Amino acid sequence: MSKRRIEIKSGSLAIIIMGLILFAHCGRAADSDIEDSSSQANLLFKSGFEGRVNIVSVGKRHKISGADESYVWPNDLPGAGNRNFFNYIVSGKKDYNQFINTDIVTVTGRYGQPTRALYQAILKNDKDTRALTRNQYNMYPSLTADTFKQMYVKYWLKFQPDLDEIMPKNSWRMMMEWFESGDDYRFNLQVIRTHQGGGLKWKLLGQILKPKREYDWLEINDQIQVPVGEWFLLEVFWKHSSEPDGQILVKINGKDLFNHIGRNKLNSRLSVLMPFKCYGRTDYSQWIDDFEIWDSIPQVSSR
Repeated sequence: MSKRRIEIKSGSLAIIIMGLILFAHCGRAADSDIEDSSSQANLLFKSGFEGRVNIVSVGKRHKISGADESYVWPNDLPGAGNRNFFNYIVSGKKDYNQFINTDIVTVTGRYGQPTRALYQAILKNDKDTRALTRNQYNMYPSLTADTFKQMYVKYWLKFQPDLDEIMPKNSWRMMMEWFESGDDYRFNLQVIRTHQGGGLKWKLLGQILKPKREYDWLEINDQIQVPVGEWFLLEVFWKHSSEPDGQILVKINGKDLFNHIGRNKLNSRLSVLMPFKCYGRTDYSQWIDDFEIWDSIPQVSSR
């Protein structure tokens, strides 16, 4: 079989090369546009608990009040800011200050300098309630919008120094949680110790609550150490969806802890977000500083 020789004149070759260059350039431009559009994030709220931020009593509830970083608690928070409050689960006849402690305190910050931070503690459990006493900040969405469908939250967190010592086998300690409006589905972030003992581990789960409680999905990470008695950066992004594009991304000090991809919605929008949650079966405490909320993942992390 004879071979055919293909000849391309210099002028034609130049045209082909120019076309390939333009094609490659257009492809890169399109990719850049996609990256730019997906990386656009808007800051919705920011507070370092400085200025006039404090804890105020409203009836038998505690709320965060005051201005900091040009944002005002609670009115500038996304959603129905004026409805937000600390939920404790304490019998109505009792003084909740016997069971919890919530305050804005001055402590040593992550750079060794004084800083004001939110302090949450469970002092003891109220045995006259069906549920365990907890110290959690409830954020509520707008009545007309799906406020918490997609959001990015980050803050610096410090657990009590003796956390590793006081957590027994088969125990858990929660720090963030989300509920759907039907009260039949939730997902949350925890630190756990298994029934076998061993070191502390991270746990992220989705749970169906009705007609009976059962795991929808569950992930555990024992590769990233749980920091105890020291500040660490917690970042959480979620996209609440009943489709495969759902996502919950959790980072600790910039490292991926969990990246759950897939459905994380049962049948209704998120009705409450608990970004600060101190909850478990024993006396837990924590400090929180430099809180931020964005509508998506910011391109640069302001560590």
